[in-house]
Amino acid sequence: MCKIDVSKLKVGDKVYYQPSHYAETDWENGMVKEIPDFTTDKTASVGYNCIRVVYNCAGDWENFKNYTSALTNLRDLKLGWLHQIGERVVTVRPISSLSELRRIVLGE
Repeated sequence: MCKIDVSKLKVGDKVYYQPSHYAETDWENGMVKEIPDFTTDKTASVGYNCIRVVYNCAGDWENFKNYTSALTNLRDLKLGWLHQIGERVVTVRPISSLSELRRIVLGE
């Protein structure tokens, strides 16, 4: 899985938390609530390479900004949401361009 590019990340992006100690079948979906200034500040004593993510809002994702967030290290996050459908785990993530959509749908 590729790393998240913080320069392209924005509030409201869907992410999932899956640190290395989690099993492949364990994860938590969330939404980016804040990208603090210290996220890219290598001199920060706390919070470097971390963003604020809301994980549990009782399914009220439209109002996720009203819920408590957790400071989460980017190394433990991936873009999109994971969903289990039967035995399969699928990733739902934003499509960045029309050409990417064509590649996915048409196999171009």
